[in-house]
Amino acid sequence: FLDFASHAAASMALATLTGSTNGGQLITDTDQNSECKDLLQDAELWWSKKSSAQHGIRCENGHNFQKHHFPPDARTDCWFCLASPTCEKHLIVNLAEYCYVTMPKGPVNENHTLIVPINHSSAEGIDDTKKKHIIGAFLDPDPRVVAEIEEMKAKIRMHAQTVLKKDLFVFERAIPTKGGYHAHVNCIPIERGLGQKLRSTMVSMAATKSKNYNGFELREIQNPDINTTTILRNDDDLDGYFYAEIFEGNDTKRFLYKLNAEDKLTKMVPVEFGRTVLASVMKAPNLASWKGCVLSKETEEEYTAKYRQSYEDFDK
Repeated sequence: FLDFASHAAASMALATLTGSTNGGQLITDTDQNSECKDLLQDAELWWSKKSSAQHGIRCENGHNFQKHHFPPDARTDCWFCLASPTCEKHLIVNLAEYCYVTMPKGPVNENHTLIVPINHSSAEGIDDTKKKHIIGAFLDPDPRVVAEIEEMKAKIRMHAQTVLKKDLFVFERAIPTKGGYHAHVNCIPIERGLGQKLRSTMVSMAATKSKNYNGFELREIQNPDINTTTILRNDDDLDGYFYAEIFEGNDTKRFLYKLNAEDKLTKMVPVEFGRTVLASVMKAPNLASWKGCVLSKETEEEYTAKYRQSYEDFDK
């Protein structure tokens, strides 16, 4: 199938390639080499009927994609926008109303998942001068999105604890990059009992200074009754954040660093900070970058199918 920006563009292409705006057999160019002529011999190009995705529902790997899963602001170059051709849907574990759970590219382990809001981005404010792009999963203006993220996170944690017999390390680096940012929350099951070491390593690595880098201060959120979204929304100068949850003892401890505009050059959170911390604790440097953990598509499908089945059995 070929997609065009407009009906006029599609009609022009059909007319050029077949001699008719209705479509038909491709016109063979006399200047084409013999190999190309043989490849295109008897080839035809026609208008296609509307696909099920255009009607609002498309099934892939057992998932029912509704019209709202393909919002108008979806980007065709974003890995996480479901409407994008670069989104690898064979990695999707669970599809909900406002978010979905997927295996990442280059996972830390076979149970590493991401919680991803369906919308790429949003803005809030009355006029352009007050508009602020949503830069993280916990800052979505729709409370239903944040509520569903929390619900999914709780299920993934419970699945890790009861089925996998693991603790869960959660983090999000919600800081825009050059190519933009589609919010996603990392959920990584780890061996039980690593919480204290993970916390001390994370806080220490965050504060580490270098010649051009001042480090940053990760603070523990002490009050369990205050949700993360409330804290973030109370900061008008917020330009991004790093958020983490570590299970230690019998409680989940929360940590937050809020990035402001004046800190961008000297207190930036490294892109792979969460993974780098975990790689240090596990003494496995290769885990620090997703690029060093990329799997074959066959292995990705195997991991996804296995986790999906385990998750669905747990969530019945």
